Amino acid sequence: MNTKCPRCRFKFELSAPSDGGVVAGVCPRCGHQFEVETPATVTAEQSQPEPAAPATYIQQPSDMAQQMPQPQQAEAPIQQGYDEPAQQQVTYVVQQSNNTRNILIATVVALILIAGGLFLFQHLQQNSETQLSDVASTTDSVAEQPSETPSATSTKISDGYYRLSGSIGGSAINGNITVSGGSINGEYGYNGRSSGLELYGSIEDDGSVSVNEYNDNYNSGNYRGRVASTSTIEGTFTNYKGSSFGYQWNLTKVSDIEDAEPVASHEETPQYVVVDGVNVRVRTTPDINDYNIITDSYGNNLHPDKGQHLDYLGEEGDFYLVRFNGNSVYISKKHSYVAY
Repeated sequence: MNTKCPRCRFKFELSAPSDGGVVAGVCPRCGHQFEVETPATVTAEQSQPEPAAPATYIQQPSDMAQQMPQPQQAEAPIQQGYDEPAQQQVTYVVQQSNNTRNILIATVVALILIAGGLFLFQHLQQNSETQLSDVASTTDSVAEQPSETPSATSTKISDGYYRLSGSIGGSAINGNITVSGGSINGEYGYNGRSSGLELYGSIEDDGSVSVNEYNDNYNSGNYRGRVASTSTIEGTFTNYKGSSFGYQWNLTKVSDIEDAEPVASHEETPQYVVVDGVNVRVRTTPDINDYNIITDSYGNNLHPDKGQHLDYLGEEGDFYLVRFNGNSVYISKKHSYVAY
């Protein structure tokens, strides 16, 4: 009898008794056991053909039962096959979660940096606006009160003869200088000496000072600075080796140039030249060089005393011709003046 499995719908032959009745069947594919009701009218031909083959299915249910786990065993690898992708899926989800967290952290850091940059920019902009406002206020104040602005001449050093004191890089200096018509000239020395080094330079209208130092007609250094007050000059001194030091000159006015120089309309010939410095050099010619300085037999420079009156013999250029120790010599007008 051709029978169909009610579970898997597999068709197979099932032997049935000739008198009919209920027959127990087992599906050879899925192993499902079920009962089938057979009709009562069955021919002899149908009951006899090849009983052995159908009997195999009916008489050996245990063998079929043993085959039942086979589909289950076949399902085990399928479940394992699904388990492995599940684990990979979990790993992927964890990795995706970590990536998301890293992205969030990077985003937060970037936002913090942007916020900090904006804050700094606003702070600098506010400071810049405040400074510009202060400058504008100062400019307006100066424009409204021009009388309170210090004049350029308030820090100008007037012409005259000055005592020089001060320091260069911590070393004390002393000397004498003359300021006249924008020029500044004189002599000075270190550690109590008031001469030995000669100064020649200028003071500009804006207060800048540029003076060269000479040691026996050799340019041994340069002064660069500004007038800090009517009696102070400050700046930087650079020696011939290239080393630089801060300096400060303190000027004490001795007399005006008008008081020291003869009046042009004076008809009388000067009688004396008064030495207005310490260790002022006298020379054999009216110029500055290393070979015309008056010295003794040991090579030491000879100097007239400060305030000493020397006989006036004449003048040439920037020098007076005077008599000193019985000899006619020249002395600089920058460190002396005539008397009648």
